[in-house]
Amino acid sequence: MDISVADGLAPRDYRRRGEYWRQRCIDVNIAVGQLQERITSLERELRNVIQDRNYILRRSVTLTVAEEARRRAAAGMRERAACLMEDIGGAPSARSEAIRAIPDPKPKWRQL
Repeated sequence: MDISVADGLAPRDYRRRGEYWRQRCIDVNIAVGQLQERITSLERELRNVIQDRNYILRRSVTLTVAEEARRRAAAGMRERAACLMEDIGGAPSARSEAIRAIPDPKPKWRQL
């Protein structure tokens, strides 16, 4: 704002101009204080959201890791079942070999 325009807004009586500008400064300081409080509350809210997202991310597992774990679990279950179906002494039988021949499960969350 140009000084001449600002001076035009002030009262014409020079004795009241000081009070006028003091009141404007008080109004500006109040507005600045309210804005700073709002900024502080928004920053606090943002920090809380960031902490929540970081907590969720730390507990998350990527799809690649999940698929690999699922594939390994299926292989372990097949091998355990095949071992239970083997003949006495651990000799492979037709049933144990049929269990081992079962293919891996198809990917559930992503295509490999």
